[in-house]
Amino acid sequence: MSLNKHLFKTIILSIFSGMVVFLLYLLVIIFIGIPSIKSDFLNIVFIGPLKEELLKFFVIIFLVKKFTSPKITAVSVGFGFGLGEQLFHLYNGDPVLWYVILMHTATGLILGIFLQKNSRWKGLLGSTSLHAIYNLGLWLYMIFFLI
Repeated sequence: MSLNKHLFKTIILSIFSGMVVFLLYLLVIIFIGIPSIKSDFLNIVFIGPLKEELLKFFVIIFLVKKFTSPKITAVSVGFGFGLGEQLFHLYNGDPVLWYVILMHTATGLILGIFLQKNSRWKGLLGSTSLHAIYNLGLWLYMIFFLI
């Protein structure tokens, strides 16, 4: 298989995997319960990002073992996860939230960079921290401006 075909296959499979991971995450939070914005600060800012990043992390580890392209695989999984989340928001009538896709792609990039350096746990910590900061900002915005 040529390098271009291999790269294309890696990107498509990784994006699709990211979307599937989001659907799995969605099933988990529906089963457990969707957190309340007013009362569930810890879940929204810390536990939620950790759950999402762990799911992406394990899928990325699996795909990297199969395709050996950490950065491309991780960014594509992050993009796919963000795309899945965005499609969910659109389905529910929410506006286009391009920053959701951007944030998940950025966390995927962080994971990919650290995976390439063989620092898995630093990558997980970095991506989870970025996600937690993002969720904190979003939570503060909703508390002060929307509720």
